[in-house]
Amino acid sequence: MTNPWQTIDNQEVYRNPWIHVTHRQVINPAGNPGIYGVVHFHNLAIGVVPSTRKGIPGS
Repeated sequence: MTNPWQTIDNQEVYRNPWIHVTHRQVINPAGNPGIYGVVHFHNLAIGVVPSTRKGIPGS
């Protein structure tokens, strides 16, 4: 199986002892440009995104 997303650029934007974050400029499967952020955990971890009935607070 091939990946339908094409990565144009991949930059590390943050790093600490627990995580590092990369920012990717991509072409999505529909052929449109976009961005894609990835959080890489150095150890086993769980991420939590709080939300309410109206959506994510602060968005």
